[in-house]
Amino acid sequence: MKTHPAIAARSPQLDNDQVVPDELTGRLYQATENTVGDVVAGLSLAQRANLAMFCYRKAHLRRVGLAIAATCDRSALVLAWGQPLGHALFEQSRNPAPQPAARADRSPITLAKSCEWALNAWEQDAEDAVDWAVDETTSLH
Repeated sequence: MKTHPAIAARSPQLDNDQVVPDELTGRLYQATENTVGDVVAGLSLAQRANLAMFCYRKAHLRRVGLAIAATCDRSALVLAWGQPLGHALFEQSRNPAPQPAARADRSPITLAKSCEWALNAWEQDAEDAVDWAVDETTSLH
């Protein structure tokens, strides 16, 4: 089973000497802020504190990390990550920053028509590279 690096359990370092199993990482990707409690229910307080920081450090799992940190008390986060990081994670998990509202006055981003030639040239280069590789392979036999 493949594992992903996580955070050190005994010091406030950001070393990658603990691992998170792929299965747990996959469940965290699928979890929402409301269901993350079910995912981490069987973990100890120290494991949840480490997992919270592991997720928080990844932009796409930051909200899940804050939800996991919300299941920890301040002392567990401080014990695992020291005063500055532990307190910051605890405070952010209890008082999340408001999400910026989408602006209705902005139009969607589109590619300029003048860039079509670059995309076509890139596609042609890719086709030429494949054709060259096939020609080289067949000439070697």
